[in-house]
Amino acid sequence: MSLEEKLQSLVVNEDKIKNYFFVRDSDEYRKIKSPDLFIDDTIKYFTGEIQSGAYLPFDKAENFRLRLGETSIWSGYSGHGKSMLLSYITLKLIENYKTMICSFEMSCRSTLARYIRQSVGTSEPTNQAITDFCNSVVGKLFLYDQLGSTNPTAVLSVIYYGAEQLGIKHFVVDSLMKCSINEDDYNGQKKFVDQLCIAARDLNIHIHLIAHSRKTIDETTHTPSKFDVAGSATITNLADNCISIYRNKKKEKDILDGKLNEDDAKLVPDGFMAVNKQRHFEWEGSVPLWFQPKSLRYRDKPI
Repeated sequence: MSLEEKLQSLVVNEDKIKNYFFVRDSDEYRKIKSPDLFIDDTIKYFTGEIQSGAYLPFDKAENFRLRLGETSIWSGYSGHGKSMLLSYITLKLIENYKTMICSFEMSCRSTLARYIRQSVGTSEPTNQAITDFCNSVVGKLFLYDQLGSTNPTAVLSVIYYGAEQLGIKHFVVDSLMKCSINEDDYNGQKKFVDQLCIAARDLNIHIHLIAHSRKTIDETTHTPSKFDVAGSATITNLADNCISIYRNKKKEKDILDGKLNEDDAKLVPDGFMAVNKQRHFEWEGSVPLWFQPKSLRYRDKPI
């Protein structure tokens, strides 16, 4: 190749640009923008949006927010209360946001029964209390009636329909393992969670995805973190927030073994909610939780 030919190969001329757009099958180039277009949005970020979003019903989690446009992973061992705690949290969310529960592990009736117990504070609500609750959440709480396994396409369809047609802002997907993606299908998991994150941003909603933690030798001593989520590590890498739920098995064992009397037991937390990742805020930490069996409610201080 001559010097002239080499120099010509370095030149980006109009013909090359036209040919480039001709062979492309998208308009991704339109997304290339100048920083000055984002000045106002960036000012808003520092003057309030970074601290916007819904609070959790716990004073000790005041530095954590559930912001629209984000995806949260709620993880923990099986039977440690992930769905139960998220139910209590979303019960508070529906006071201000339309919320949809996509539970593939519990029937709509069981989901409502849990909400009603947490709302009225008793395990034996009256027929009137049940009726009053169901009537009070019409237009605020929506249930996707699909028990058993589903697939990513169906989940995404429900989310887009709910957001665009019903104005829903918070979606709970319970759980990842029911979405017909094998635990060792890392690419499938990555694609699905990436699609959820894109949907959250595009629709300006918050998606809560429940995922199980890997089984460990001793759940009494090993507190799960974002690194223990079963499946691909990209699940937590893609998500904006990662929260681990941990039941205090040691307390339960000490009570059974007679090492903890009734009065002292009241001071020891029944579990913990650990915020392991919060992409748009600096705070991470653990919140102690006390559980009320009859009402299925949680508190962040001794009851």
